[in-house]
Amino acid sequence: MVAARKDSHRRLYKRVKSKMKTSVYVIAEIGINHEGRITDCLEMVSAAKESGADAVKLQIIDPEKCYAEKSESFRLFKSASLARAEISEVFDFAKHCDVDIFATAGDSETILWVASFAILFCSS
Repeated sequence: MVAARKDSHRRLYKRVKSKMKTSVYVIAEIGINHEGRITDCLEMVSAAKESGADAVKLQIIDPEKCYAEKSESFRLFKSASLARAEISEVFDFAKHCDVDIFATAGDSETILWVASFAILFCSS
């Protein structure tokens, strides 16, 4: 699994480096703009692809681990979260659409989970 991830990273690095010699690498920020609705998220991936984006980026945060329960951030991220099965579906859909996909993860457990997808990038 680790070797497959490293190979995936190498392929992406070469693709991005090659493309950036002649043009830009466009990343469409989806974040949590889907507001927790899987259909909206999938439509955003499609729209990004149709618009010429090379990649999409999500925010995957467990509000229980990252924010005080009574905070505005907790309320916002709690209402805009996708379930893990839905996130997996978005990653599969992006790959099917030939769009690179990565995420900003908000806590170490989420980072490890996201890394299990053998995704291309993961930042926190």
